[in-house]
Amino acid sequence: MCKNCDKNGIEANFKTAKGVSALIEKSLASPSMLAYTMNQKFTNALNQRATLEAFLENPKIEFTNNSAERAIKPFVIGRKNWLFCNTPDGAVSSAILYSAVETAKANNINPIAHLEQIFEKLQKGCAPTEC
Repeated sequence: MCKNCDKNGIEANFKTAKGVSALIEKSLASPSMLAYTMNQKFTNALNQRATLEAFLENPKIEFTNNSAERAIKPFVIGRKNWLFCNTPDGAVSSAILYSAVETAKANNINPIAHLEQIFEKLQKGCAPTEC
């Protein structure tokens, strides 16, 4: 019965459709929802085929970007410090310094030694890639 029928004294006979049972016990997922989800995942996999093939053909490609995330973590944590750069030039200088340090770390180079080498070359008037 509906509330309107009860209020107005109308008697109506409604038949309720039988619900579709879940494929997985104690799950709310219906067969059609599971089919839709599987279809979406399959379609997405086809759209990523070139990327997946590149990953499978080259063992150097990492499955996740966790190493990149870990590498930029100090950079992200330090972003509040950039509020004190005061000028755009100060922000650029800070970004260059962070980039040099994180690049050295990523290549297993001592960052302090790397920065010393860069500063010595700059002091001599050479570009960091020259001399």
